[in-house]
This record gives sequence, C-alpha cells and structure tokens, in this order.
Amino acid sequence: MPIGTCIPSLHSQSSAALKRFPPGILICKLKNDNPGMKRWIWPIGIYALTAIALTWPLVLHITERIPLGSERSPTVPLFNLWTLGWNVNRIQLGYQGYWDAPIFYPVQGAFAFSEPQPLTGLLALPFWIVSPALAYNAVLLLFLFLNGLAVYVFLQRRGFAFRSALLGGLLALSLPFLTQERGVLHLLPVFGVILAIDGLWSMTDAPSWQAGLKVGLGVAITFLVSEQFALFLGILMIVAIPFLLPQVITKQFWLSAGLAVVVATALILPVAIPQKKALDIMAFTRGVETITAGSAHLDDYLRPASSTWQGRWFPLKLDGNQRLFPGVLLFLLALAGTIIGLRQNRHRKWTLFLVTSALLAFFISLGLNLEIGHWQPYEILREFVPSFINLRSPFRIGYFVQIYLLLLAILVLEWHGKGQRRIITLILFGLLLLEIIPRPARLTQVPPAIKSDGLVGPTIFLPFPDGRATSAYADTASWMVASLPKSIPLLNGYSGYFPSLHSQLKMLLADFPTPGGMAALRSLGVSTIIIHPDWMDEAQASRLAQYVRHGEILEGEPIGDFLVYRLVNAQLQPVSAYEGGWALETTLEKQVIKLRAYAAVPDEQMYVMAPKVAPLEWRVQLTGPDGETSISDAYLPNAFLLYHGSDRWARLDVPLPPGAQGHYIVKIINVSGEVVAGQEMDIPDG
Repeated sequence: MPIGTCIPSLHSQSSAALKRFPPGILICKLKNDNPGMKRWIWPIGIYALTAIALTWPLVLHITERIPLGSERSPTVPLFNLWTLGWNVNRIQLGYQGYWDAPIFYPVQGAFAFSEPQPLTGLLALPFWIVSPALAYNAVLLLFLFLNGLAVYVFLQRRGFAFRSALLGGLLALSLPFLTQERGVLHLLPVFGVILAIDGLWSMTDAPSWQAGLKVGLGVAITFLVSEQFALFLGILMIVAIPFLLPQVITKQFWLSAGLAVVVATALILPVAIPQKKALDIMAFTRGVETITAGSAHLDDYLRPASSTWQGRWFPLKLDGNQRLFPGVLLFLLALAGTIIGLRQNRHRKWTLFLVTSALLAFFISLGLNLEIGHWQPYEILREFVPSFINLRSPFRIGYFVQIYLLLLAILVLEWHGKGQRRIITLILFGLLLLEIIPRPARLTQVPPAIKSDGLVGPTIFLPFPDGRATSAYADTASWMVASLPKSIPLLNGYSGYFPSLHSQLKMLLADFPTPGGMAALRSLGVSTIIIHPDWMDEAQASRLAQYVRHGEILEGEPIGDFLVYRLVNAQLQPVSAYEGGWALETTLEKQVIKLRAYAAVPDEQMYVMAPKVAPLEWRVQLTGPDGETSISDAYLPNAFLLYHGSDRWARLDVPLPPGAQGHYIVKIINVSGEVVAGQEMDIPDG
C-alpha cells in the first residue's frame, strides 16, 4: 500500500481500532517508511542462503573440510589453503619476508611463483584462529555472496527492476563455471570485475569521481584476489573505448579516469613490483604445448560442468580438457536478450557492449587453438601484452563469457511486461536455475598441523613427486599445509611455476636412497628427511638401513606415522666453490648469442646454483672483428644443481651490437678476471 493511502487510513481509524491492529500498522510503516529495507534484506538473506545451499553439505563440516570442486585430487584446494595460511602468517609479522615462502628451498621469492591473493588472506585472518578450514570456507562463501550482491547492486544502478536485479544476482552465484572451479579459490570472485564495469559504464554516461573510484577499486580488488582475472579485465575493458569517446573531450572524464588510474596503481604496485622482480630473477618460461593445452576448443563450450546434475545427464558426450558450457537456457535467454536489447534505444549501447565483450572473451579463451590459415590471433596478445606470454590457461576467460551472457539474459526480464508473458519468462528462469544446479559438494579433509618441536629445516618429505600431473602433488600440498605453522624451509613445493632444481630432485630421489640422491641432499644442506612409512620397498629400506649403520643418517623421533631421519655432514654447497673446468656452447638467434655452459665436475660433489643464495658471479667479454672489447654483467636465472652428467646448463643471452657481423670472440670471466670459458664464432651478414 503506498504511503499516501496508508497513513491517511490510519488517521481515519478510532483509537480503539488502532489498538486492535498494531501489527498491521507496524508492517505498513515498515513497508512505506523504509523502502530501502526491502531492497537489501531480501538479497542479503537470499544470497547468503543460496551460497550455503550451493555448497551443501559444506556447512556441516565447515571447520574440518574444504571443497574439491571438480578437482580429482586435493592438491589445488590445499595449495590455496596454504596460500591463505602464509598470508595470515605474514600479516601477523607485519608482512616480513612475505615473498620468501618456505618452499623450494634454497630458492628465494617462491611466493611470487603463483597467485599471492593478499586481499583473500586478509579476509581469512579473523577466522584462521578457529581453524584453517573455517577461514577458507568463510572466504569461499563470502566470495559467492559478494558475486551475487555485486550483480544485484549493479543492475539496480542501471535502472533494472528489483525482481530482475534480484534474479540476476542469484544467477551470478550459480554460474556453471563457479561450480566447476570451486576447488580453485582465486577463480571464484568476480565482484571486483562487476564493480569495475559499473564504474566504467557510468563514465560512458556521466563521468564523475565516484565512477573513477569504482573503476580503480574494482581493478585493484580483482588483482588482489585473482591476478589472472585482473589481466582478463584489463583486456576486456578495451571494448568500452568506443562508448567512452563522446566523453573524452570533457574535463570530468579525465578527472574520473585519472582517479581510477591513481587508485588502481596505488593498490596494485606494492604487490606487482616485488612479485615481478622475483619472477624476473627466475626467468620462467612456458612452452607452447602447455599454453595450447590450457586453451579452449569450440567443443569445450558444449561440455557441461561435471559437478552439476546437467553434466551427469547431458546427452552430448565430448572429449576435451575444459568444461565451459553455460547451459541451454542461459544461452537461449541471452540470445533473446540480445535481440530485445538491440531493438530498444534504452539498452542498445549496453547490449552492444555486452555482446562485443562476450565475443572477445570467447575468442581469447580459444588461445593458441584458434588459427586462421597459419595465423594465430592469440599471438598478438602474447607479443604486445607481456603478461600473456606465459599465461597457462586462456580458457579461464570463459568465465567472463558466462557473466556477459547472464547480463544479456536479464534484459528478457525487463521486456516481459505483465500477465502471461511474465509468467512464462519467470518459469524459464526458474528452469534455468534448475538446469545449472550443482550436485552435492565433494569435500576433502584438511591435514592437521605438525606438532613436533624437534623438526629442523631445511626439510624434505619423501616420496618426492614422480609425475607432472596435479594429482602427483597431493602429498606435497598436504605437507605444505601441515608444516606451515612452523614455517620450516622445505625442498618440496607446489606452485604455478617450478624451479629447475625441482625436476632434478624428482629424478635423483625417485629411488632414494642412492648415491646421487644423498649427494644432492648433502649439497643442499638438508637437515631432516621425513619419509612416508608405506613408500619404500624392501630394497630401499635395506639401503636406508645401511646408511644408518654407517652413521651417514641418524634416526630421529617419528612424527605420527612418519619416519624421521637426520642427515649428517650436510651443508649448502654453492656453485662458486666449484674449481673445475667449464665447457661452452654458443649459438646465434636473432642477433643474440646464446651461451650454454656446463661443469665437467672431476668428483662426485654437486653444486647449487640459485639466484641470491648461491649465484654464479660471471661477466661476458665480447671482442669484435675490429678488436673492440665490451664487458657486460652476466645473469644466470633459475635454480639448479650442477654436477657431472647433469642436463642442466648455465644459460646466458648476450645481445650483439646493431649490425654486428664478422668474427667474434666470446669469453666468460669470473670476479677475479680469470677466463672461465671461451668460444669463437662467425656472425654472418644479415
């Protein structure tokens, strides 16, 4: 009842009548004096309950287990839990040593090798003291809730009806990609993306400081919870440029855009700069095969999420790596919304923006699998956007496709009008929710913390992973979580990038104990070896007993079911201690001399090469045909073991002067000026 009719009717009643209907008066006043209450109580309550329902039965085990999503092993969820734990650990110490996480010893800066999620860790802090699982699950539920609320607020601000905005937020919690990737925490939050789009679209109509603040905060929030999504968002924001052009001539636009840039850079750079430095030191690269495997195929958009009921009963069965099917009804409603939006002046620009953004996201998701003739459009991004060169999973931008389809589908609700058409539309959206409803969540137990006070690092847990699949690192992730409270330096580790040292240890420790494996652990200065009791066979156990009898390994106090040993006479052996000769190989590639040096070690000793900890301090001397000599500092990235028979080379790239040709002499010299190795080569003309 409108306030104009409600209040007068109350005054017309006698005092006795009013006394008989106090609840009615109260309800009337709440409805009319607090119109905003309806706009907030309903979405907050519905989205909170929906988040719990979509992750059922998580709430029943919220302090002990975390969701697996579609992951076949607990590796990734436990790794994300470890990431939150390291954030909490460093927050309590004022972020001291934030990037030097205790994995991949002796490599420094290991926390930069994957998504650091600093804002996510900050949100987890209040719950961590109760239990790590509660902290993880509370953040997960909060992300789902905020996704829905962000879409709801955005649609309300765009002038959509309450019912449309409420349903749009509900769908935002339920998108199939969210269900599929529930085991990967940093792939869940998109509320920052929605905030940025809200501000950006406001700038197309009327630039203001509020719009600029939203864009800046939206981009920064996205980066601090998911750097990969921030990269995608930055590319997709380009779509808005044509719609912003009419505002470019105004002072308000530049003030708004300037504020967005200032806010975003102020919040992002304190994380991005040190992380980039740590990654540059290691100079990681990803092969084309890896990126191609992480790119989507057209068929992937016909493969429903395996964690939905639809995925179980869907009649079309296709092979592939990813599952990006948005749902039949979401696609059809989005198509209908596109037609409706393009026919309405009010929504035409908005519809064009959404359709263009969805198409761009779709084509980017295909990555290196999209070829036009012999041309791969994705190579443009790899060439001109540095962060794309090693991006492993372009398919993940398929999440944005589903978000844009959702926003297009909501246009149907604005068009449905009244009567029978409205009922049919609401039924279709109800069926859409049923179509994408998830199956009960699969959960995994969180490993308890190691309680032993006698654990001394550096430590290694055995068995070391023997494969490349994510599932091979399930034990590693468990040990990372269990040892986190002690912050013990581990040779083990799991992340987005792996140092070369890790793959060497995988080979050397496969049949531990062996002379090679023992030499590797001694050269790395390992103090403690923890072994799973069921790992070793009889031959391994016999060799281990022999090392114990000879006093090279000492038995320690077991930790639960795990066997503990102390390694005797272990000390980090830096590569600078190597006094043997070096062999050198040179090749020319695009005016860059590529040097490959390896050690011809005359003994059984292994030497550790690791930037910052155990570097090779070399310089390169380049003498041209004119006799002119230039000396430049050499930098050797990554971390590895140098030893006789190793396939790991010290790699250096030396740029040639412009137009260089003729006979050149390349020498590597050490800090004392002594020649380590040399090679002559001819540079052809052109």
